[in-house]
Amino acid sequence: MLRIPALAAGGAAAGPASGRKPSRKSASSTARPAADLAANGAASKLRRGSTGETEGMGAAVAAGALGPHVVAKTWQQQVERVTAPMGSVAPSLQGKENRFRSTAVYCEVKLREMLHKGKKDQKGLATAEEPGAPDAYRTAVCCQLLSELCELGLPFAAVLTVIRDELVRAIYSDHFLSRDGSLTFDQVPFFVVVTRLEADKAEMAAERERWKAALLERQGDVGRIEQQMQALEAQVRATEGANAGLRAELQAGQEAFEGAKAEVRLTREEMKRLKKELLRAKEEVQRALAVEAECLAEREDFQRLRATQQQSVHELHRLQAHLETERREAADSVPKKELDAAQVALVDVQAKLAVALVAAKERRGELTPRPAWAKLRHGGAGARGATAEQAAELCALTERLGAEVDGLREESAQARVTLADLTERLREADCLAPPDVAVMPDAARSIEELPGVAGKDPDRFKVLGCGAELPRCLRAVGPAVHKIQLHEEVFLQTVADIWDSKAAFDAERATRSTMPEYLYAHVRRSVETHGAVVEWTYTMLHALHRLPRLPPPVDCFRAVLFGELSEAAYRDGCRMAAALAELLRTVARACSPTNHTKARTADCLEALDAFFPAKSADSRKALHKALRAHAKKEEVVIEDVLGSGLAPPGLLGLALEQHLAEVRDYTARLRAALDRLRTDAAEQNRTITLADVSTALERFDSSKAGPELEALLALGCGMVAAGEIPGMVAARVDVDVERFVERVLRTGLVKGSKSYDTSAILKWKVEGTLDEGALSDGGLPETA
Repeated sequence: MLRIPALAAGGAAAGPASGRKPSRKSASSTARPAADLAANGAASKLRRGSTGETEGMGAAVAAGALGPHVVAKTWQQQVERVTAPMGSVAPSLQGKENRFRSTAVYCEVKLREMLHKGKKDQKGLATAEEPGAPDAYRTAVCCQLLSELCELGLPFAAVLTVIRDELVRAIYSDHFLSRDGSLTFDQVPFFVVVTRLEADKAEMAAERERWKAALLERQGDVGRIEQQMQALEAQVRATEGANAGLRAELQAGQEAFEGAKAEVRLTREEMKRLKKELLRAKEEVQRALAVEAECLAEREDFQRLRATQQQSVHELHRLQAHLETERREAADSVPKKELDAAQVALVDVQAKLAVALVAAKERRGELTPRPAWAKLRHGGAGARGATAEQAAELCALTERLGAEVDGLREESAQARVTLADLTERLREADCLAPPDVAVMPDAARSIEELPGVAGKDPDRFKVLGCGAELPRCLRAVGPAVHKIQLHEEVFLQTVADIWDSKAAFDAERATRSTMPEYLYAHVRRSVETHGAVVEWTYTMLHALHRLPRLPPPVDCFRAVLFGELSEAAYRDGCRMAAALAELLRTVARACSPTNHTKARTADCLEALDAFFPAKSADSRKALHKALRAHAKKEEVVIEDVLGSGLAPPGLLGLALEQHLAEVRDYTARLRAALDRLRTDAAEQNRTITLADVSTALERFDSSKAGPELEALLALGCGMVAAGEIPGMVAARVDVDVERFVERVLRTGLVKGSKSYDTSAILKWKVEGTLDEGALSDGGLPETA
């Protein structure tokens, strides 16, 4: 067991409870010098003092200064507890062998042995060769050796003893007692603190791992909270957008109210204009009646012409039969060359015959009698005159017959030409006899081109037929028609002319014509025959489906031809374009009273947003981009933005394209909604009533209600006024949905509400500084 002296004076917890004093080792003490002996004596006194302190503290305990509950555990006891599992650390240094040269060498060797023993007994602990953290065993070994050194008679024994006492007091003392015994308190030894700190460290490490796990969990919670916050922010933004939309709708409602007031004024002017048009229409009706009478007269003329044509056909057949007879007779006659040679020979023979006749008269009774020509010529009269006269008569007859044959041939050729012309007219009349159809058939979307031989035969198109299911401009008898050279500029200009002149054509007839019907009438003004009209129409349809990009008016023309849209879509696009142009010019006038050609870009963008309140974000962004493309120094030149021509570039052309696309999309969705209604009714084996159609339309577009919905139902039912629609809906009148859709899409304008708002013009007119202009009286600009 370790034997370590007690603490020095002032320390806490001295020697063991038995109060045993450490024995002094006397081996080889006689060989020490006097200085060593003196030092040993001083150390012995210091040790005795320390021992006395320990005994004094024991006396203090016995006297009751500390109290019976205080347990004083000396540092020797603590060291013994630490080193007990490893056995005795080392023997006393006083029993060292004489083979060591000095005490220092012996102490060094014993220290290495003890540390080496600790290294083997406690694996992983630091040693003198491998210093590490403070260790209880190493500290106990060092304190023991330091105590042994203090017992030796060394020069610094007293100093080492003081150092030893202070160290053990700092490391092993568990309570403090003052010299007079009046003050005592507990304190924690060093290695107890180390043990606690290690336990605390392990606990803190475990706590740190728990905190890490909790932190990761909280990070997941934070991520979910952030997602919830983002969702809430999106909801807030959506709510703000809805609020902005409500405010915009409120503003739009106010503007619509102002616009309605202006429209009332416009309606009054329109009523006046319509009254004038009604008077003109009555006059047109009178003219139409006169035209109808002329048409009846022409019909009678046509019937008479047809009877004449039949007579001509019969006469032609008779002439053909006569021609065939004459041809057979001419085949039995002499050829022309032989006839000419015969005539020459005949002249020679006539001369010789005249000489022979003179001689014959002299020898009449001596020659052979003449043949009986009357018997030889069947059905002929008796021969008169001489043979030469008869031959001359025969030659004259032959010449007359040849002239008649030539005349008959010419008449036959003329008759054939006349017959071909009459046949072509009959075919054309047969093609034009059935009434014209309202729209182009789907077969006209893919015209088959037949390539011709280079330099000999031009390209052709395969004919679709001549039946009544085709419009007149496509009816042809032959298998193919020629392809004409149609330049793109001429084609586009022709379409523009068709749009410009159709309204006047309908006004003259006092009836609305279909687009295929007017197309035939328009092209027939420029060409002479029906075949030329057919060739132009086939070429035009082929170009419509081959051009890579069609301008909006041409694209709308194609949609109207095939029944996808009505002509009202084109007129509405023209009104939109005219109103947009007037809006930008009004903005320019409102921005600057002197310079009406330019406007601020920001004002134009604001006006665009007010003019197109129902545009999608992408469409509005495209319009802004088209406007900014013409901006210079935050200003735009109005005429540069608007452009000109059939397909104006920039903003106006883009607005027309978007308008046509929106109308097409709306009509397609409307058709799909009504098709679903028809499918559901077929599955349920029930009829469709006008109330079902009204409900489907309200479900399709809730913005259409009241008068607007009634007008749409009246349009689909083919009625002029919508006053009877509520009664028909209540009576649940049956409706043919297919016919209803056809009327709606081909005769009226079907589009979403607020596709453009002309009240924006009035707003800028009110906010502007000018008092004159196109809108000063509340009227809209004239449409194209």
